Amino acid sequence: MLKRKSRRFFLFIGFSFFVSSLYIAYAQEDASKEQIEKQSKDIEIQIESLVTSLQEKQNKVSQLTEDIETSKKLYRETEGKIIDQEKIVESRRLQAKDRLREIQIRDEVNDILYILLSSESITDFFERYHLMAQLQDAANSRLTSAQQSFKDLQRLKAEHKDQIIQLNAQKKELEEETVRLSEQKEVLSEKIASNGDYLDKLAEEKYRKQLELTEMFEKMMQEQKQVTVAQVTTQSVQENKEKPAETTTQTQQTTQVSTAENTFVGRTLTVHATAYSYNEPGLTHHTKMGIDLRINPKVIAVDPSVIPLGSYVYIPNFGVYLAADVGSAIKGNKIDIHMVSVEDAIKFGRQNITVTILKDKP
Repeated sequence: MLKRKSRRFFLFIGFSFFVSSLYIAYAQEDASKEQIEKQSKDIEIQIESLVTSLQEKQNKVSQLTEDIETSKKLYRETEGKIIDQEKIVESRRLQAKDRLREIQIRDEVNDILYILLSSESITDFFERYHLMAQLQDAANSRLTSAQQSFKDLQRLKAEHKDQIIQLNAQKKELEEETVRLSEQKEVLSEKIASNGDYLDKLAEEKYRKQLELTEMFEKMMQEQKQVTVAQVTTQSVQENKEKPAETTTQTQQTTQVSTAENTFVGRTLTVHATAYSYNEPGLTHHTKMGIDLRINPKVIAVDPSVIPLGSYVYIPNFGVYLAADVGSAIKGNKIDIHMVSVEDAIKFGRQNITVTILKDKP
């Protein structure tokens, strides 16, 4: 007997240490998870900002490309106009040259002097001189105008060329900045993917620890059941020697309960049942025994002095639940059934039901 108690004691100490370590690990994992989720959210905001900036840069690059094409078109048109204007200037220069040659050949100077000297009066002289000067000025003005147009076109051509150079420089700068922003976006996207992988690993590790806890708990309960069976057997032998009739009656009652259930064998108990959900504000998803209700939701809260923790309990219309939680208001023949939906828990309300505390694990 002492050996069994010692074994149970050390098993309980080991289990308690494991549960404590698991709670610490859960707390650290939850803190790490919250930090990574916050980091991922901040990165998503940065990526969204980068995408907006990239779109703006790409729009500017497209606009600059259009402006460059427009400037190139104007540059080519100006080149064509310059060529045409060069022809006009050359034509007028040749006309002036031919005019001078014609004056020399025809001796028009004497004709001009004759026209002036044959004036009838001083007034007539000045009128004739003014008219001839206007004719000469008109010829000179046409040549000067053509030359000025040629210079203006050359200046305009140079301006278009400078504008094309500036636009190309701006386009190159925007394209380089777009590449840089794209690289930043790629790095941030990889960081989010890495965070997702890490969160998946955390979830897997947590699930593995949950399984280890469940296995250890089941092992402890199996050990406890074996000890309990041995104690009950010893006690039954003694009681059979003293009160054989009473023991026979009790055995028949247990058999009748088991037969009435028709599926489950165990001790029946009438309880006052309520329901709760870890989704209710202020409640945690971990039970007294460390069960994660998000993974194993079929749990009831009990008074351990009435229904031992770790017991499997059959609830009509609901199935088999694990007694793995407690509550300040759960005293005596009361149980609190966990339900995932808060609405279902509210609908359940308060009921008096008969449950079966199973003899063996289902």
